[in-house]
Amino acid sequence: MAKPPETLTLVLTEAERTLVRRIPGLRSEYADRIKQADPGDAQITFTPDELDDLMWYITDEADRSKSQEKQDALGDIWRKIEDLLCEPYEIQPGKQGQKEPIVIDIPNYSPEPIGMEDEAVAYLHRFADQLEQSGADIDEILERMRPKQIGPDDRIGVSLQPAEREMLLSADLAEPIKEQIRQAPSKRRKLEFTLRQVNEIENAISKVMAGISDNKVRSKWRPLDDKFIEVQTTYAAGDEQQNSLGRLLSGESVSRGAAVRELLMKVLEERKATKAKPQRQRDGNA
Repeated sequence: MAKPPETLTLVLTEAERTLVRRIPGLRSEYADRIKQADPGDAQITFTPDELDDLMWYITDEADRSKSQEKQDALGDIWRKIEDLLCEPYEIQPGKQGQKEPIVIDIPNYSPEPIGMEDEAVAYLHRFADQLEQSGADIDEILERMRPKQIGPDDRIGVSLQPAEREMLLSADLAEPIKEQIRQAPSKRRKLEFTLRQVNEIENAISKVMAGISDNKVRSKWRPLDDKFIEVQTTYAAGDEQQNSLGRLLSGESVSRGAAVRELLMKVLEERKATKAKPQRQRDGNA
């Protein structure tokens, strides 16, 4: 897997550049770089660490401002930067115990509650057949969704905003996980978790959401839940026990993302088996 890019390009309008340059105490090198950018929607190069630092300047300025219009404008810039930085990444041990972040591409799966196993698989088969009729190579798509195997102690970096960390601390999580969140430096945008911890966190979030009747409040938790489901969908631990889909879908499992992953892989294997039957029959008749 490739290393993360050394620099990222932030696109700001002229009005946005003026707003950022006027932030009190902004590092002069940032202000100069922004000032020297071309007119119009300029592309400005920063390292990931510099963008992370810039986000905190923007956050502080928004907190100080009494103008809702200014807060909204700063929020738009903040989200632009977050979009550049928010890709989850795998953490693997490097030399001398150092951990090197490795960029991965995690698709955005946000599954809704799934019904019974047979019904869910049958529905996915019908959906796959419809897509295949439109010319899509469904088997290739499903193969790309096959989970990446990682070790039980490998860690995954998940981007968490300060407000999201506070939300996790309010959930029913094991104290070691809460302590890990508390001790993480406030300016570190990504926290590192094992897949088992990711499962425990997602399970705690889903329990919180199940107890919320206000849709507006629940909607604040969903993006956070989606982040952990994405990790569950993309990874499988090498020591993971083989759970039946029935258990995964019963609500007893700590991994809803694993339920989605297992359903997709079952559809793929069944499609392969169905396509292999005519070939075996032809070989037998030859």
